[in-house]
Amino acid sequence: MDFEKLQSELERILQKHTSLLHKNYNGKKDQILLEAPLVQALKEHLNKHIEDDNLLNATLKTLLREIFDLQEEDLLIFKNGIIFIKLASTLPQKIQNGRKDASETRFNGYDEKELIAFYNQFFTPKESLSLIKSAANEFVQTHLLQNGMGNEEYEKKVFAYLKEIIYNILTQKFDNEDEFLKGFAGYFLRINFEKVFRELAEILLEKIAFGEQKIVNFLEYYSHEVIIINGEKYTPPPLMNPQGFRWKLTSIRPIVRIYVTNLQHIREIRTKIAELKAKMDALYKSNGSISLLKRQRMLQESIEKIEKEIRQKLSLIERLYDEMLSQKLSKEKKKELKKTIELEKNETEKLKTQMQQYQKALLPSTTIMQYKKLYKEYEDFNRELKNKFKILEQNRKNYEEIRAALVKALIQKKKKIG
Repeated sequence: MDFEKLQSELERILQKHTSLLHKNYNGKKDQILLEAPLVQALKEHLNKHIEDDNLLNATLKTLLREIFDLQEEDLLIFKNGIIFIKLASTLPQKIQNGRKDASETRFNGYDEKELIAFYNQFFTPKESLSLIKSAANEFVQTHLLQNGMGNEEYEKKVFAYLKEIIYNILTQKFDNEDEFLKGFAGYFLRINFEKVFRELAEILLEKIAFGEQKIVNFLEYYSHEVIIINGEKYTPPPLMNPQGFRWKLTSIRPIVRIYVTNLQHIREIRTKIAELKAKMDALYKSNGSISLLKRQRMLQESIEKIEKEIRQKLSLIERLYDEMLSQKLSKEKKKELKKTIELEKNETEKLKTQMQQYQKALLPSTTIMQYKKLYKEYEDFNRELKNKFKILEQNRKNYEEIRAALVKALIQKKKKIG
C-alpha cells in the first residue's frame, strides 16, 4: 500500500470539498471539523484499497494526522459520522509556582473553559452515565475486590484512583494519551462527583446484598463509632439517617437485600416479558390495535354473521323461484322476479367471497393455542412485576436513605479524637 500516494489523493479530496472542512470550528483556532459527507468521501476512496473497516479507520486516522501535521497529544475523534480534531498541543498549560509539573495543578493546568467546551461537544448525558458506571465498576473490581484495598488506603487514594480510571477509559475511547485528557479526567470527575459516588455506593450495596465478604468487611468500618490505629483513636465517617441515627451494617443488609434482589427480579421479569412479547409478535403483530385473540373472535363473529345472511338470502331465492313458477303470475311479474333473483344471487356471491377472505385470515388452532399459552405467561409475569414494584416502593425510602448516607461517608475521612 503506497501511503504517500493515498495521502496525496486524500488531500485532493479535502481541497475539492473545502466547504465541508471547517478550520477554526466554533470560532476556536484549535478545532477542526470534517462534516459527514466529506468523511464518507474519504472512506469511500480508501475502501477501494482497504476492505476491513477497522484497518480503514486506523489508516484514515494516520493519514489525517500527517495531512494536518498533528502532534502526538492532538485529538482526532470519530463520532456520529463526523471527524473532530482538537489541537490540544496548542493549548497553554499553567504550572503553578512551586509545582514540579502540570499534573500537580488543577485540571493538569488547562483552562476550564476548554474542558467545558470539549465536554459539551463530546459527552451526551447517556455517554457521561456510561463513563460513570464504567469507572465505578472498574474501581470496585480492581481496587476493592482484586487488590483488597482497605479503608485507610481508600481514604488516601480514592480520588486519585478514580481519576486514573477515568483517564484510562478516555484514552481507549479517543485512542490517545496526552496531558489534555489527564486534565479532562479530573474535570469530568469534579462535575460528576456526586453521580460517581452514588454509582459507587449502589455497586457496594448490591455486593453486600449478595454476600460479597470483602465489601461487607469494607463497609463494616463505617458502623464503628471508634477505631484505634497505632494507639490513636479515630471516628470513622458515620452512616447517618436524616433523623440523626447511625446506621449499622446489621440493620442495613436486610433492607438492601430486599431492595436489590427485587430490583434484580424486576430486570429479569422485564427481560422475560420482552421475550414473550417478541414471540407473540412473531405469531401476530398487533401494531397496538387489537390482540390476536380479539381479532380471531371478531373474524369468527363476522363469519357467523355472513353465514346467517347467506342462509337468509338462499331461503329468499328459493321462495322467489317458487313464486316465479306460479301459473297465476303475469309475464311482467315473472320478469321482475327473475331480475330480483339475479340480484340476490350476486349479493350472495359477494357475501361468500367476503366470508372466504375472513376464513383465510383466521389463524390455525395450533397457533391460537400457542398464542394463548404465551399470553397467559405474559399476563402472569406482568402481575408478578406489579408485586415486585410494590415491594420495591415499600423499601425505596429506607434504601435511598442508606445510599445517601453511604455516599457522604465514602467522600469523607476518619477524624482523630482528642
